[in-house]
Amino acid sequence: MNKIGYKYLKFHPGSKILICPPSEKVMKFWDQPTPEEWTQQTIKELKRYTDRPIEVRLKPKRNERIADGNIVHALQNDVHCVVTYNSIAATEALLNGKPAIALGPNAATVLCNTSLSEVENLNTFDKLTIEGYAAHLTYCQFTKQEMQDGTAWRILNESS
Repeated sequence: MNKIGYKYLKFHPGSKILICPPSEKVMKFWDQPTPEEWTQQTIKELKRYTDRPIEVRLKPKRNERIADGNIVHALQNDVHCVVTYNSIAATEALLNGKPAIALGPNAATVLCNTSLSEVENLNTFDKLTIEGYAAHLTYCQFTKQEMQDGTAWRILNESS
């Protein structure tokens, strides 16, 4: 985690809900409605449980995501939580001090709320839990070099 420069951010409140719709490809894979339909259904259901402002953040083009249009900047703009289907945005929210609701299978589901009805009673975690989660994710990712030089195999064998 030191290699990627991760610094824990304590959970901090905000007022609006940030919806990060999935891609068309993801929704087809999981046999879900189109991203537009999913977004409208999600907004409609959220309004049953909260009167918070809702903002939709469509996935920016890659060159925008690596500049000022990245999710970290969006999360710093008075966000209460992120709502997504199975986007990496849920993980990024958790690692940046914001709760998330993941409505589909996701690497963050282990920590996220999974129902829109929980929007006003969200899971938050301490430093140890978030850093443990982040460490787990980093130990699930290997570079080509780590695969070739045996690092990945060694780490996998140490954890069993």
